Amino acid sequence: MSLRGNAAEPQPKRASSSLGEVPEAKPFAQRLTSLLRVDCVRTSRLVETAQYAALYTCLCLPVGIGIDKLFELLYPKVEEGRRLSTRQLWVTVGVAVLQVMVSAISMLYIRKLADLVPFFFNLCPERYIAHYHVDEVFGEAAIALIFVGVQTSLIGALDRVRRCFSTRPQEAAAP
Repeated sequence: MSLRGNAAEPQPKRASSSLGEVPEAKPFAQRLTSLLRVDCVRTSRLVETAQYAALYTCLCLPVGIGIDKLFELLYPKVEEGRRLSTRQLWVTVGVAVLQVMVSAISMLYIRKLADLVPFFFNLCPERYIAHYHVDEVFGEAAIALIFVGVQTSLIGALDRVRRCFSTRPQEAAAP
């Protein structure tokens, strides 16, 4: 096997009774060379990751804002500096759980929509198979960043719930 490597080259395997077949450990120099390699396959992988991150951003932004606006109306109103009553606490927890469930279901369909879009920028179609060994296509990082960032009503509700269970008096009284 060459130091430059190729995505299509098979990795030598060694048998292990409890783990099945495990790839042979590579020396540091070979791993460093692989890390710094910039070839057609690596470039295609990076471009595919960037394409799906942009696609997930375009899909998640409006959906996340819509979910936030919908659920913002359901959370109980609390005056600044006041603690939640027991009833408000349980309503807040229930609405937050419902918002998380709706977000999770919407993520499923956002992934399905994104999978309909083909990889547009395959620089070496004879050597690179789109969606193969690219976990970033699933977009957990992009989806999480966008959904957490735009759903401010959920963030605020979780903060109010956390303050209800806080043992520090100054934190519990803080807005």
